[in-house]
Amino acid sequence: MQAAGGWISDCRVCDVLAVSRAFGDWEFKGKGLPTMLANGVENEWWDQAFANDIRFTADPVIVTPSVSTTQLTQEDEFIVVATDGLW
Repeated sequence: MQAAGGWISDCRVCDVLAVSRAFGDWEFKGKGLPTMLANGVENEWWDQAFANDIRFTADPVIVTPSVSTTQLTQEDEFIVVATDGLW
């Protein structure tokens, strides 16, 4: 995310997005990025000079999930399946 030109502030992507909403927020992808910057200026989250300095090189939020796998054994009693939105 930071390599793409985004930033984290107050535990939010670009001061705005809670990560659990990442799949549906078009403002953080492609042609929506200028809208996100303009909305930040309009809502006084940052000033125009700050927005002018931002150079996105890619989408700061992607929809590719982080997935891990674990081999269950006879000793395993239960498994918890969750998403980042739950935690």
